[in-house]
Amino acid sequence: CFDEPAFKATFKITIIAPKDRTVLSNMRVTSVSTSETEKATVFALTPKMSTYLLCFVVGDYDYVESTSTDGRVKVRVYTPVGQKEEGNFALQVAVKSVDFLQNYLGVKYPLTKLDLIGIKDFGSGAMENWGLMTFQESILYINEKTSPVSQRQTCANVVAHEIAHQ
Repeated sequence: CFDEPAFKATFKITIIAPKDRTVLSNMRVTSVSTSETEKATVFALTPKMSTYLLCFVVGDYDYVESTSTDGRVKVRVYTPVGQKEEGNFALQVAVKSVDFLQNYLGVKYPLTKLDLIGIKDFGSGAMENWGLMTFQESILYINEKTSPVSQRQTCANVVAHEIAHQ
């Protein structure tokens, strides 16, 4: 494959990682096999896509989840361990955005899952990797008690924007 947006390819991802880590990629997990210390996580074949949209993340995470109104799309927001409540606002925005766009455009979201995750020191504000969107932690995670309205607006705008790219 070529790293050129005009050229598309499918990807079959398998990641071997310590067995206590969360392993994510663009597509849903199809199988996991474990050894004493590691696990091999196999993901479904991607649709044809540009290489720059390929993504994987391995780490220690909690998550909050919901589904689209039609029940087709599982949406999760992954957070640092112990901070999953800070993913609730982005989760609500993500589900509402998927529902709105499916209804408004008359097109179903093409995947069965949509994951959002904050990356510490992420250079870009966010990236619309298909099925696994990445964000600066300061954009994605909202403390419902202390985050100002401006931070919530930024989160909502960026999450909705990235979902529109899907």
